[in-house]
Amino acid sequence: MSGPGRGTYPTTLQAFLGQLEQARRGTTADEVAQVWSRWPRREQELRARWLASCSRTALEATHAGFESEDFFTTWPHVSGPTTLVYGGESPVVTADGAAEARRAHPSAAVVEVPAAGHMVFWDRPVESVSVLRECLLSIR
Repeated sequence: MSGPGRGTYPTTLQAFLGQLEQARRGTTADEVAQVWSRWPRREQELRARWLASCSRTALEATHAGFESEDFFTTWPHVSGPTTLVYGGESPVVTADGAAEARRAHPSAAVVEVPAAGHMVFWDRPVESVSVLRECLLSIR
C-alpha cells in the first residue's frame, strides 16, 4: 500500500540490498531467520539458497515500483468476484490500507487473516487456506 503520496515501503531498498550481498557471500537459514523470523524454516532455507541468484537490477526496479506505482490506480477496476486477503499484522497491508481498499472497491471482499504478517500463507497456513477455501466456494 506504499506508492506516490503514501508511506514508504516498510523494508528499505538498502535492507534488501544488504540481504542480497549477504546471500552472495553465502548466507544460512539461521541468518535469514534473524530478519524474517516469522517465516517457516523451509522458506528461510529457500531464501538462503536462492536469493544470491536474484538480479540486483531487478531488485532495485521492483523496490522502485513499490514507491512509484499506486495499487489504488488499478484496484477499483479489478472485475469480480475479487478478494483481497491480508495479514492482520502485515506492515505492508495495514488495517488502514485494508479499510481504504474496502472503500475503493466496495464490491470486493477484504479478508483479514489474524496474527499473520505480510507472508500470510507462510505465517498462518491453516487459517489462510481456510480463508482461501471460503473465498473460492463463495464464487461457485
